[in-house]
Amino acid sequence: MSKDIEQLLQSVLKKSGRWYETAPDDVKEFLNAIEQLVATNKQVNAVSIRHVLKDSYAYDITETSVRTWLNEVKKNYQTS
Repeated sequence: MSKDIEQLLQSVLKKSGRWYETAPDDVKEFLNAIEQLVATNKQVNAVSIRHVLKDSYAYDITETSVRTWLNEVKKNYQTS
């Protein structure tokens, strides 16, 4: 059995960018809507966001990653 080494090498290369920067467009649209909620001082829940991403968008990300992103978003709107 011959393996396509080039294809295997490409699969192990680290993708550049943060998860929310490289997410599919529909996920980015949802995340932008979350940012707008944060901008209007609405309280959002990282665990719930993660479940929506997984269940509605088939985009599996850790709760810690979502929480980190959400904290960054909140900081951006607190300093604006």
